Amino acid sequence: MLHVLLFILKILEIILLAVLGIILAGVLLALFVPVRYRADGSFYKISRGEACISWLFRAFRVTASWEEKLVVTVKVLWLQPFQETLWEREPETEDTGNEDPWAGMDDCFPPYGPEGEMSGAGGSQEDPVIGPGAGQEEAGIPVDQEPEMVHMAELLGAGEESPNRLPQQTGMEEAEKRPSRLDRLKNTAVRMRERFHSAKMKYRKLKRTLTDEENKKTFRLVRRQIVRLIRHLLPQTLKGTLRFGFEDPSYTGQVLAAVSPFYGVYARSFTLIPEFEEKILEGEVHIRGRIRAATVLWTAGRVFLNKNFRRLLRGRGRRKE
Repeated sequence: MLHVLLFILKILEIILLAVLGIILAGVLLALFVPVRYRADGSFYKISRGEACISWLFRAFRVTASWEEKLVVTVKVLWLQPFQETLWEREPETEDTGNEDPWAGMDDCFPPYGPEGEMSGAGGSQEDPVIGPGAGQEEAGIPVDQEPEMVHMAELLGAGEESPNRLPQQTGMEEAEKRPSRLDRLKNTAVRMRERFHSAKMKYRKLKRTLTDEENKKTFRLVRRQIVRLIRHLLPQTLKGTLRFGFEDPSYTGQVLAAVSPFYGVYARSFTLIPEFEEKILEGEVHIRGRIRAATVLWTAGRVFLNKNFRRLLRGRGRRKE
């Protein structure tokens, strides 16, 4: 009996170790196997291209391709569980300009005869005329006023005929409730003084935060990690040629000035050709890159493990010793 129990415990131990091994392998794959992305596009008379995000040696991949339509495809190994067209260019139709704008709207309006009477079985001259004043004279309501307006006039008249509230007394009470001009000026001055004091305190707090030596070290750490993260996320391969131009040559110059600081990054593999005399956009682009979860988590962890950064994130400065 004891031998059987030990054998069962041994099997359970093997199963538990296998499950833990699978979990550990999945975590290591998620951390150290990068997510790769690529994009290839050309912009000439017809724009076409393809973008793909893959993981685990293309075992899982999402592809988006466009040429007259945008098609998104999801593949898992050799299976294709999802494929859908999200956008498709509508064919251009020629406008002849001879179409009747009122075509198909004959049923929207009742037909009338030559003298203004409704033709057909829809009405006749013997039909009673129903208008805004019909039936109001019999009910004692003036024809010039709508029923809702008469009801509001009766309510207002009832309020004015109240013997306990005279118009002069009402005006005097409202005048007494209104603050005087001097009171309004005092209230405005008090509010401005409070806002100035609040802004002054915020400025002093910000100055103490920026000039503190420990905070300066934290800011330098954050800046280094952000730069490292941006370098990791940017594509490792960038090739192509782009020829661009706008109607206004100044816009072309502004775009060229905006991308010139990055000339040392793309100059060897990417060519920009500005056109100042015509509006044009054509060329081709090839991008390759990868994102590793371990690098992103390590970069963020270096920042969040800093005690002073957590204090600043909570809105508390470093305690003065």
